[in-house]
Amino acid sequence: MSYVKLFFVASCVLFFRNRRLCVPEAPRPAPHLAALLCVPLLLLVSLPLLTSCDKSDEPEFTVDYFFTVVSGPPDYEPVPKSDVAYTITKKMKESFRKEYPKATVEGNDGAVLKACDLVYLNFLQEHPEAVQYFYCEARLNRARMRGSIVVSYITIKRYNF
Repeated sequence: MSYVKLFFVASCVLFFRNRRLCVPEAPRPAPHLAALLCVPLLLLVSLPLLTSCDKSDEPEFTVDYFFTVVSGPPDYEPVPKSDVAYTITKKMKESFRKEYPKATVEGNDGAVLKACDLVYLNFLQEHPEAVQYFYCEARLNRARMRGSIVVSYITIKRYNF
């Protein structure tokens, strides 16, 4: 539908620009010139009828999950991809993909949180010294998607690394 709006705006701009250019030359446009200016306008009016789509053509909204990793204090440099936070969040993603393999309309926060929490607790048990040096956080986000595009999202849990 955005292409239709873009075409409509471009046609209007061209129509009114051409009309302003014609006015100084001839105060009253010749009949054939008026007909030429009306053709794009008629096309624009009929275009929505020609390109209308059913509700089934529009993708429905689905729910999916993703991680973002940010450094704690804002003056730190960006977190390198080799950091342990990225490794653990990758394991978390793999574990919740077993429970929630693809995006659905309703989502499943409980299963995703349970899978991520289990991986995070295992990480803390294996590395108890990590608790002393938290400098970045991984945010588990619940995204509202249209196809593969994130329309909106909220953070549902934060994990410190």
